[in-house]
Order: sequence, then structure tokens, then C-alpha cells
Amino acid sequence: MSRINSQRASSLTSTLPIALLLFMSFLMSSVISPASASANQIVLTTPAQNSVLTIAPSQVTISGAVTLQDMGNQLTVTAPDGSRVDDGSLTVSDKSLTVGVKTLTLGGTYVVSYELLGINDSPLQGTYNFTFNAPAVIESPSASPSASEIVNPVSTSRSADYFVIGLLILAFIVLIAISRMARNTFRK
Repeated sequence: MSRINSQRASSLTSTLPIALLLFMSFLMSSVISPASASANQIVLTTPAQNSVLTIAPSQVTISGAVTLQDMGNQLTVTAPDGSRVDDGSLTVSDKSLTVGVKTLTLGGTYVVSYELLGINDSPLQGTYNFTFNAPAVIESPSASPSASEIVNPVSTSRSADYFVIGLLILAFIVLIAISRMARNTFRK
């Protein structure tokens, strides 16, 4: 009987390290999996990452793989001189985050920084760049009229003037006639 107990004890001690190793690997995979299986990633950026633009964008949009929370997301655009050029008006639409951009006048590399908070997901943070080639001179519209924009007064014919005056006189005569008829009707 003691021989059977010693065989069981030796088989337990030989399988215990294997069982412990399997249990530890299960725990590690369950702890590590949710963090590594994060589904949120950048799907689309507008303007595109590392793009070179000749026309200034009016907004910057980042689209992720998961639906975003309504609050807590961040999206900023920084000019080459370090100043912020986004207007701070964030719009969340399902999986996309959009911010308005002020008029870009400085050429160079702009940095877009973002923090996307997906529903039931860990925050996704990062940056990307785009380059804007600003025009050499930005022209503002002039307020002075050109020679072709000056409008000459239109001359009217005298017959149209006499026709309108005649209509006014006829309307006045009809008004007097109606008032006399009304006075005679109510006197009776």
C-alpha cells in the first residue's frame, strides 16, 4: 500500500510543474490578450499622413476602427512655428473626429496630435504630419471697382413716363368716384 502511495506522490510531483506551467500560461494569455487585441487603430486621415498640399485644408479628420465616445477626444493642429492653427471646434461622428482649421499662411510641416477614446477601448494617442506649400503672396480682394464695373444710368423714354403719370391720374379719378358713390349710398 505504501508503494502505491509513493507512486502517486511521484506522479503528482512530476505533473505538478506541467500543470503549473499551463495554468500560468493561461493567466498570462488572458491578462495580455485584451491589451494586445485593442481594435482601435487609425483607418483614414484627411489630409493624408505625409501628404504635400498646395491648397490649405479647412479641417482635419481622423477616422478610427471603433466608435468614439462623445467627450474626451482631442485633436490639435500645430504650425511649423509652434502655434496652434486648429479652431478648437471638435466634431465626433461615429468613428471620425474632425477639427476646423484656421487659414494657413505659413508654409512648412504641420503636426496633427490626436487622442481617440473609443467606446470600451483603451485610448489611442499619436501624431502625424502633413506639409503645406504656402503661396508666395496671399492676395486679398480689392475694394476698388474696375472701369468695367461702373454702371451708366439707363435712360428712360418719355412715353413710359407719360404712361405712368396717366395711370396715377386715372387711379385718383377712380378713387374720387368711388368715394362719392359710397357717400351717396350711406346717406340714404
